[in-house]
Amino acid sequence: MKDSPESLGRGDAALGRGRESPIEIMERSVSEGSPAGFGELQSSLARYDNCGGEMRIRYARRYGYGVPCREVLDLIARYGPLLELGAGNGFWSFWLRRKGCDVIATDPKEGGMHNRNNWLSDLVEVGAVEALGMYPGRNVLMVWPHYHSTWPSDVVQRMKPGQVLCYVGERPFGCCAPLTFFSSLKRNGFGMLHRRRTPSWDKVTDYLTVYRKGEASSSRDAPCRWY
Repeated sequence: MKDSPESLGRGDAALGRGRESPIEIMERSVSEGSPAGFGELQSSLARYDNCGGEMRIRYARRYGYGVPCREVLDLIARYGPLLELGAGNGFWSFWLRRKGCDVIATDPKEGGMHNRNNWLSDLVEVGAVEALGMYPGRNVLMVWPHYHSTWPSDVVQRMKPGQVLCYVGERPFGCCAPLTFFSSLKRNGFGMLHRRRTPSWDKVTDYLTVYRKGEASSSRDAPCRWY
């Protein structure tokens, strides 16, 4: 039995989606109002070698360095209300709000290509430590803090027992978050609650790791090097 013209059309559409760039996937997801899944994004990212090359630079200008997917956003949204620190252009908070999560996005907006395309009209222009004092009691989200930043470890130190930290980025010695951040997690009694892969470019391995201050690690495969 031959395929009908309608089924062939659906197949061509699916094939076309399989060739979409990460930027095209994100633009379609925004248009449809629903974030793409991990598998679709990871398959697209894997086609670009050399850490993503020019495609990664173009993506970062539009959305930032972290790549949000449906599964990771669902997990983060469980921990609302949230305060995103160093939110850049607010793209992660944009999606979390679409999920119904109560989130305040903050960033000092000190310049750079990642602050040019704002996804939120109410992003609060304030530094991370000051924001933590302005909005107490909220759990914290950090996505790809710069590896020269000092504020991640300052925030960890100032968070209260019981507060949750959702961190998206690489492990120690990766391309984001300074070593002082990871050592500060251990020194200030943070324990790991969850860890899962997020979509990552070639030679980059990003995770969402969820910590709680004053919580013994509940992840059996949580290696001590995470701290």
